[in-house]
Amino acid sequence: MLVLDLLSWWYSRGIAELVNGLKERLRDAADFFSIRLLMQNFFSPYRQISAQGTSSLALNDRMQAFLDLLISRVVGVMVRFFVLIVGVIVIVLQIAIGIILIVVWPLIPISAIFSVVLCLGGVVF
Repeated sequence: MLVLDLLSWWYSRGIAELVNGLKERLRDAADFFSIRLLMQNFFSPYRQISAQGTSSLALNDRMQAFLDLLISRVVGVMVRFFVLIVGVIVIVLQIAIGIILIVVWPLIPISAIFSVVLCLGGVVF
């Protein structure tokens, strides 16, 4: 009876829990890397660093503030780009591992039964 209960769980709720766990891990990874937020603020200055009060400054100071803002935006784009790349790689790896688990999951009990049958049949590797 225990074996039948295990197999019924394995092929019904077990697969559903596996798929739900994969969805949750993907959602957590997207939240951890803030994919949506990084895309929305891709060209924003890094750490919101910007020159304040440049309207009353001399031309030299305005140019310095412009260059500071430009450099801050370039650094922000580079940092966000690399974080996005790492995030996408993590998500793709999780999807690949999840697909492998979903494919292998139904085969695990069958392989255990198959191994016992082979062992009882005298097959030695």
